[in-house]
Amino acid sequence: MKKFIGKFKKDDKGFTLVEMIVVLVILAILAAILVPALLGYIDEAKEKKYVLHGKSAFTAAQSVASEMYANDVAPTTLTGNDENSKKIAKIADLASFANCTSAKVGFAETYNASETDTVKKHNMYTVSYVEYVEDGVTIYYTNGEWTTVAPSTTPTSYTVYTKS
Repeated sequence: MKKFIGKFKKDDKGFTLVEMIVVLVILAILAAILVPALLGYIDEAKEKKYVLHGKSAFTAAQSVASEMYANDVAPTTLTGNDENSKKIAKIADLASFANCTSAKVGFAETYNASETDTVKKHNMYTVSYVEYVEDGVTIYYTNGEWTTVAPSTTPTSYTVYTKS
């Protein structure tokens, strides 16, 4: 009986070197497959971050433009140093776009103080173009879509906001 029990103790040695190498090779193959896929997800998440920040800048600009419409203030007065531009900058600061370097905002139609058509007047205060720059990445809002490709046409007049 002692010989029988002793035989089991001697045979119970653990993993062999070959088994350990096989496991390490399998893990290395899995890592080689997964790492590029994970890097793609990280890049995609970063791009979505820029679009999200750009949308927030768009919303801030449209909020200020709507307020200007309500107060009958010309949107062409957005020089970057006036009170309305400072409101946009303040909203952007509150949204914590730490790496935003600039944003260009264009309106659907050029401002015309004598315009009486309600639709055209409304379009003068509607943000239709945004060029948002953060971390060296530029995204564009035009025709209701966000893209990283510069549009073929841009508004003739737009306002540039730079981070102070």
